[in-house]
Amino acid sequence: MILKQTLSRALTTAGVAAALSAFVVTDASGATLPTVTTATGSAYGVKAAGAATALTLGIVPVNLAETPSVSTTNSALASTKTLVSAYVPTLCSLFTPTCVVNAHAAKVSTKNVAGATGSSVSSADVADISLLFDLLNLKGVHADCRADKAGLTMSGSAAVAPSLSLLATLPVPLALPSTSTPDPNTVVVLGTDTVSVGTLTLNEQVNTGTATKNAGEVNAVHLKIPAGSPLSLTGLDVIVGHAACSAA
Repeated sequence: MILKQTLSRALTTAGVAAALSAFVVTDASGATLPTVTTATGSAYGVKAAGAATALTLGIVPVNLAETPSVSTTNSALASTKTLVSAYVPTLCSLFTPTCVVNAHAAKVSTKNVAGATGSSVSSADVADISLLFDLLNLKGVHADCRADKAGLTMSGSAAVAPSLSLLATLPVPLALPSTSTPDPNTVVVLGTDTVSVGTLTLNEQVNTGTATKNAGEVNAVHLKIPAGSPLSLTGLDVIVGHAACSAA
C-alpha cells in the first residue's frame, strides 16, 4: 500500500477531510510582576538540522538556519520579516518532490516594550510546507506568544493537507490526532506498530518563566527523526513556526 493512500486513510480516520483541519490550543500561566523592565522576543519561520535518507537518492544534508528571523529587546517598534520561499537542499527549487524542507510565504514579527503596560509579543506564520520529500504536507502553521506583567500566553495552530508525494512508496502511515484541538505538546508517532520513523510534536510549548520573569516559547510543528530511522541515518530535527516571549 503506497504512503499516499495510507496517509489519506489516516487523515480520514482522524477526522481530517481532504480539505483542511486546524488545531489551536492556548496556554496561559506565569507570575504577577510589578512592571516590565526588560521585554525580549523573537520569532522564526523554519529551522532544520541533520540529514535525511531519500530512498535510492542517498543521504541528503539538511541545514537551514532560523529563516526568516527577528529578535528585539525594549523596542517600541515592531520588527517584521517575510520570506517568499525556503528550500533544503537548494536543488528543490527545480525538483520539489525531492525536497526535505520546502516552505513558502513565511512572516515573522516581534514587538517588545518595557514599562508598567509593557509586553513582549511574537508571532510566526508559514504557508505551504512540505517535509520529508513531500511525505508530510501542511497548508499553513501559526505560532504566537505574549508575555507581560500579568502572565504568559502561548498558542500554536496548523492546517494539514494530504500528501501528494511522487515518492510515496513507504508503508508508513502518518496518523494525526483524532481531535482537532490536541493539548500543548501533543506527540504524534510517525510509523506503524513495528516501524517508527520519528515523531511530530504539535503546539510544542516550553515555559521558561521564573518568579521574576514571564517567558516561554512555542513551536507550531516540531519534526524529530532519530538517528537510525528509515528516513535518516544520522537524525533530523525540523521546526516550523517558532515564537518566543519574555517579560522580566
